Amino acid sequence: MCALIVACRRSGLDSDDVVPPVASCLAVSSLLIDFINVLLPSILVLCLVLSATSCFFIVRRNSCVKDLIWRGWLPLFGAMVISSATGIVLDIFASRYWGFPLLAVVISGLPGGVGSIAISPLKHLTHSRRKEPPKKLVTTTLLLITIPVEIIFPATLQTSGWLKLSILFAVLSVLLFRCAVTISLLIANALTDFLWSKDLDPDTYALPIHSATMDLVGQLLLVLCFQLVSLTDIS
Repeated sequence: MCALIVACRRSGLDSDDVVPPVASCLAVSSLLIDFINVLLPSILVLCLVLSATSCFFIVRRNSCVKDLIWRGWLPLFGAMVISSATGIVLDIFASRYWGFPLLAVVISGLPGGVGSIAISPLKHLTHSRRKEPPKKLVTTTLLLITIPVEIIFPATLQTSGWLKLSILFAVLSVLLFRCAVTISLLIANALTDFLWSKDLDPDTYALPIHSATMDLVGQLLLVLCFQLVSLTDIS
């Protein structure tokens, strides 16, 4: 992520728009799943511990950023608790509904990424005390740009043969996808306003809580989709 931020700065891109969705995608990636029973994960954990320890002492010696060491721990622990609930939902319904894990990654990942993108500009708009239309413009734009993805994703699954989706399921999934994005942006707005009222930086405190919450909300909406389709006896 640090390298990505530096690359964005050098290329003139806004890292607040690029890094959050990329981080969300990497968080749910499964590139190391085939190496789980070998020595590689242990080596990576050891390297991570050594890197974190060295970074701690380097940051502690820097008077400009040393205060950041003690910030942001509460939302991280809160996100861990919420993510535990998400894991329970996934464990219960992954074996019950065919294709649930594949759909869960997108229906929870994309809304979370959209909300993460929204938090930074909303923070600046709130901090600068600008009028309401710019904030509405940010929210409306993010709502609209996700529509093609919501339609293309189930269509791709259907045409590629990865999942056979009924028309009812496809329509419901798109509608609940839309609900997830809307909820994500509402939570982003509410968190940003609340944290600013408490003199807390939304970039530090809102992102972990928001991302974990949307993982849980997205999976619960997907469970609702499967349940509604099951009531009609259409598989």
